[in-house]
Amino acid sequence: MKKAIHALLAAALVAGLARADGGSVREVSGTGQAEPSGYVPVLVANGELAMTVDWSFGIRSKHLRQYSQGVYLEGRRVSHPDRELLPQGRWEKKLLVDGRPVGAPTSWSQRLDVRTGVVRCRLAYPGGLVFDGETFVPRRENTIALRMTVSSAAAAPLKVALGVRAFEPHHRRIVGTWKDGADARTWRYRSYGHRVMDGETTVWGADREFELAPGQTATREFFVTYSDAMRRHPGRPAGYAALKAAHEDDWAKFFAESAVSLPEPALQDMWEMANYHLYVNATPWSFPVGILQSHWGGLYFGFDEMYMHQGLASSGHFGIARREPDY
Repeated sequence: MKKAIHALLAAALVAGLARADGGSVREVSGTGQAEPSGYVPVLVANGELAMTVDWSFGIRSKHLRQYSQGVYLEGRRVSHPDRELLPQGRWEKKLLVDGRPVGAPTSWSQRLDVRTGVVRCRLAYPGGLVFDGETFVPRRENTIALRMTVSSAAAAPLKVALGVRAFEPHHRRIVGTWKDGADARTWRYRSYGHRVMDGETTVWGADREFELAPGQTATREFFVTYSDAMRRHPGRPAGYAALKAAHEDDWAKFFAESAVSLPEPALQDMWEMANYHLYVNATPWSFPVGILQSHWGGLYFGFDEMYMHQGLASSGHFGIARREPDY
C-alpha cells in the first residue's frame, strides 16, 4: 500500500512541477496568491534535516491534509507508543518596504532543480519590486542556506529590510527561550523525547536595512543551523558560495553514478524525481518513506526500506544502498 502511495506522490509532484528548460529544473507559477490545483510545497532535505518550502519562500503556517509543513530532524522523536517526530519550528522571509510588509505579489514562480536540490522562488510585487530567493540544505551539515536578492524598477528609492523570521516549535515536550546576539538569534531548548536532549537553533545574519535605488539590485545571505546531542553543529557556516559549491559537488557525484534514457518524457521525469526523493530521504542509517511526521514519522518499515534499497541499487547507487543491509 505504501509503495503505491509513494509512487502516486511522485507522479503528482512530476505533474505539478513542469520542466522549465527541458532539463533538470521543474517549475510551477501563479498570480497573486493563487496556487495551481494539486500544488504542494517542495520537500528539501539532506537525509537528516528535512523541510518544506512553499512559493512564498518560507514555511507558512498553513494546514495541509496528509502533508506536514515545517522543519524536522530524523531520529528526534517522542518515545512509545506514538513515536512522533519532534518538530523543529519553521521560518519565513522578512521583506519590508518603507517599514511595512510588502504584501501579496502580483505573480510568483518556484523552481526545483532535481539534480542539485536547490529551490528558487521569484515574486514580483506592485511598484516594481522583484524578490528572488534561493535555498538548499547541504548534504554535510544540518544547515538551511538562504540567499535573498531584491531589485527595483520603482521610480524612487525604496527603503528595504531583508531578514529571516524564525518560529520556535510548539510542542508539549519542548521548552526553550530565545537569545539575541550581535549577528545571530538562538533558540535554546530542551526536548523530552525518547531521550532528554538540549539543542540550539540559530539564525545567522541580522535583519539588513538599506536603500534600494531605481535599477539597483542587492543580495543578502542568511543561515539557520541546528545543533543537538545527536549532531553538534560547528557554528556559523564559512560562506554561502563555499557551502553551495560543496553541496553541488555531492549531488553531482550522486547523479554521476548512473544514467537512464527513457523514450517517454513523463517516465524520464518520474525517474529523475524518484532519484531526487531517494537521495533526500536516505538517512545515515536507513531509508524511511519521508522525514516528515505526515510520512509515517520517518519510522523504519522493513518493506519500505526494501523498495528504496531496490531503487537505489537498480540506479547504481550501491554505496548508499548498502546502508540498509548494514543497518
